[in-house]
Amino acid sequence: MEISDIIQSDRDRLFIVDPECYIIFTGDSTLDEQPFIRIGNWQDMPVELIPLIENIIITDGIPGNPSHEQFNIDVRNLGKNRYIGSENIVRRFLDYQRIFGLDLTNAIIVNIEKDIPELSQEKNISGKNHFIGVFYRDGNFKTVHNESAIMDLKDAENQTLTATAIQSRMSEIFQKCDRYDGSGMIILQHNPLFYHRGYLTSYLFPSRYLKDFSRLEINPLRIKNIIFPSGNYLNLSRFLKWKHINKGNITVFSDHEVQFQLIKGLFRNCTMNRQSFQGLQYNSGDGLTVTGYANSYNVRVSYKQGPSDNDVVNIAFIKGTSGIQKVLSDDVDAVFIEYSVFEETSLLFKSTVIPVAVINDRNRNIAPILASGITLLHHGVPYEFKKINSLEEILERYSPIPDLSLMLTPESAESIEAIMEKLGGGQSGETEYQKRLYNLRAILRAMLNATGNRKLFQQIKSLIQSIDFHLKQEQLFNDDIRTMIDLVIFDNYIYTFITETQPSGPPVFVDEIETVHRYPAEYVSAQIPSSEKIITDRIRLMKLLECYREARTAHAGYFNDEVEKLTRAIEDRKNRYAEDLHEEPAIINGNGVIPAGKITSLSDQSYADRDADGIIITAGETGLPRLMNGLKQGFHAAVAAFQTMRMEAPWKLAGISSIVLLVLVLSVILLLNYGDTADKNINAPGKNGTASHTGKALSPDKAVTGPVTKSTEILSAEQIRTYDKIPVNFKSVITDTDIYRYANRVAVRNGYNEIAVGTIQGKDPHWIFPSNVFLLLDGEQIIVVQGDTLWDIARRKLMETDILFYQTVTALRKARGKERDELQKKAEGYAFSQKHRIILQDLLKKND
Repeated sequence: MEISDIIQSDRDRLFIVDPECYIIFTGDSTLDEQPFIRIGNWQDMPVELIPLIENIIITDGIPGNPSHEQFNIDVRNLGKNRYIGSENIVRRFLDYQRIFGLDLTNAIIVNIEKDIPELSQEKNISGKNHFIGVFYRDGNFKTVHNESAIMDLKDAENQTLTATAIQSRMSEIFQKCDRYDGSGMIILQHNPLFYHRGYLTSYLFPSRYLKDFSRLEINPLRIKNIIFPSGNYLNLSRFLKWKHINKGNITVFSDHEVQFQLIKGLFRNCTMNRQSFQGLQYNSGDGLTVTGYANSYNVRVSYKQGPSDNDVVNIAFIKGTSGIQKVLSDDVDAVFIEYSVFEETSLLFKSTVIPVAVINDRNRNIAPILASGITLLHHGVPYEFKKINSLEEILERYSPIPDLSLMLTPESAESIEAIMEKLGGGQSGETEYQKRLYNLRAILRAMLNATGNRKLFQQIKSLIQSIDFHLKQEQLFNDDIRTMIDLVIFDNYIYTFITETQPSGPPVFVDEIETVHRYPAEYVSAQIPSSEKIITDRIRLMKLLECYREARTAHAGYFNDEVEKLTRAIEDRKNRYAEDLHEEPAIINGNGVIPAGKITSLSDQSYADRDADGIIITAGETGLPRLMNGLKQGFHAAVAAFQTMRMEAPWKLAGISSIVLLVLVLSVILLLNYGDTADKNINAPGKNGTASHTGKALSPDKAVTGPVTKSTEILSAEQIRTYDKIPVNFKSVITDTDIYRYANRVAVRNGYNEIAVGTIQGKDPHWIFPSNVFLLLDGEQIIVVQGDTLWDIARRKLMETDILFYQTVTALRKARGKERDELQKKAEGYAFSQKHRIILQDLLKKND
């Protein structure tokens, strides 16, 4: 295919690849070095495009999500990125990237105001002639080529319905919604939004929320507070940008003052008030109070629902393993906890009478909860809190069968068939029937817990088992149904009763434009036209990039290699800021130098723990928090859905679906291509370091040659002396996170399950016992010596790897040809830290 087949007119030079990302093609042939201009950004930008971008336009409206800029630039050579715009806004935009460890101080900035301080500025935005950019004070931007307008940013944004426009539209549509005038919480991506009398307080913030807000009728204007014990604004920036454009206000409870000031500086029109998270004390003035538990990120929330003291509901939300004893010794009515945290700490709850509800965070081990009697809370469901003082009141409010208590007595209990018949099977529709089954089961649980009669107990238990056979909860808890639940606290138990099951929408606004087809056309009518345009332009862009890929590969074979390396670097960032278990030592610039005045990073915090959202816990916390599971699983679920989605829909152009699917699968390959060598082909079946096989000790692997090494001999005295002599600028600081990662990969490689984050330092997994043999990641066989620990084994192995990296890089400096290539591969294999990668990157650049 030729460029002329794709670019047949100036209008074809514009590619809208996401609602807030626009690519302009300025080239004429495949010999053009950098024939693209970018406005805005896209989280899944094709990596092949990045080296071909000449200029990046930043307007006063800040198109795109500023947190996604890191996925759209060459993060290995920060000084090569070239930005055009008002210097003030560009500087603030680049300073914001410091939150993600990027120092773009040396990036090239073309200041449009330097020479032409008029109402609008015209500037040649490309080294190729006749491409003129017109910047306007209202944030608009136009591109003119040969006196013909290629794009008008405001018009393009109106056509594509941006996230900002969607949030504004939702605030208008749901302005009079009274759904959240009571007291409760909504679970979104395993974190709660607490609501009371029409206003909401969010704990952290969901990564994708447009669809959930629209189907649940959540007015973003009603979110007044964000409890944000995190320095990672990846999920929050899109919401704060909307607040900025609408000149709104928000209170953020955070201890990360430097990061907060950076985002506040970027979104100056939003009135942001920061209050400390540690020592959190918030009173809304209308009955909602939020209090933080000291030295943890668990919180207590109190709802005053009436005039008397008995009208207060006190709940605790547990986000991490530390500080749970303080929660359980508190006077609360109920505790809500993520399953992954509950899994580690369940023994603590066996000795308490406080009722517990577990939040479904998609942990694969959650199945036993369903049969345990513990209440399970679901994503995308609002839970209204109720305190009830008698079983009779519960029966009166929620029983789907009148006089149920008379039907179930020790003397006379009607048959299961008779009760199910009175429930009214297919007479009311399947969803309504499932709702009644669900509520009947909850009623029976309450009766079961209240009865002291053994015969009646067995009768009710049998009835519950029969209901479980017919109950299909997936019909009640999915994106197509808007389910409202009363969460009832009675006699130290929690019961949930469905009060509403209605179809979601219309309208429904999706977060990813490629998922529009999953909904009826009338639900997503506002996004259909733009989705067709965007998908078509993505296909055109991929075809155009293929022309350049073929030409670059033919003339310079390294192009594909460079794209592959950049892909790995960007995917590494996506993984780190999805889980946030990374060792970013400081902000790095394009030369790998740590500049003065750096932001304190996660690994610099003394006696601090980190979680998946970048949360810092001060002294007193023990163990790494288990927050990454839900985010990690949600990310992989999104990728899986992305791989398998069917692009064809009745209202789409016929014949494009197979091409679209191919393009999207290629994008997913980029997502999944990067991973540490040691992680490939490893499937982790579970958690907590338990064996996934028979549990017997592993014998030495006969497929691996060489002797079995005693675990205490991994690092010899001579190697320690060598390690001590490594120059400081080469030596990597081995963090607790490095050790945990390595130890966990060893566990998985040897057939054991993953190890709980907070346990590895204090207690070895069961398979670390004297004489047990297992493999390390490089294939070395280890036999455990009495008194040795997995933590020390992993630490010594990383020290040994640091030595090998230094020795290999030293040899690489003098090597040439084939020897150099072999040493480079070895060095890449030894590199386990960001510092290693920077050293190697700089060395390779000097040798090129």
